Amino acid sequence: EIPLEKKDFDFACFILSLQNMEAPDLAIQTARKHLKKGRKLLIVLNHPFFRIPRQSSWGEDAPKKLRYRRIDSYMSAQKIPIQTNPGRGAKSSTTFTYHRPISAYISFLVKAGFSIQAIEEWCSDKKSEGPKARMEDRARKEFPLFMAILAS
Repeated sequence: EIPLEKKDFDFACFILSLQNMEAPDLAIQTARKHLKKGRKLLIVLNHPFFRIPRQSSWGEDAPKKLRYRRIDSYMSAQKIPIQTNPGRGAKSSTTFTYHRPISAYISFLVKAGFSIQAIEEWCSDKKSEGPKARMEDRARKEFPLFMAILAS
């Protein structure tokens, strides 16, 4: 909850944060509650299909000179522990990230009364160097690691 009485926001955004919330549906409902009618909500996520901690990784098919994205689990919602190491010799602590399929985020938005205006999938513009650069750059253009959803 945000301790505000009025609906006075023109725009709300969640940038790389919803996947770290145990109850993102409540955060989306709170955004709806405080947005003026017809105003926009922007959500940016690690791509829910291609970027799942411990469930997705890069692989290589050397004979075909292809780099691919391996996905071991997608539809199952997961609470995934992440070890944080702020520096050398520092004590590690644990935080969590939450994987949900794309349909879960769409459901959260619809249940909160939002209409989806646009979905974009963003690929990296990083350029590789070395003998595998062409293969890596091609894969990077094919597998978006971020997703943006605009709703009102």
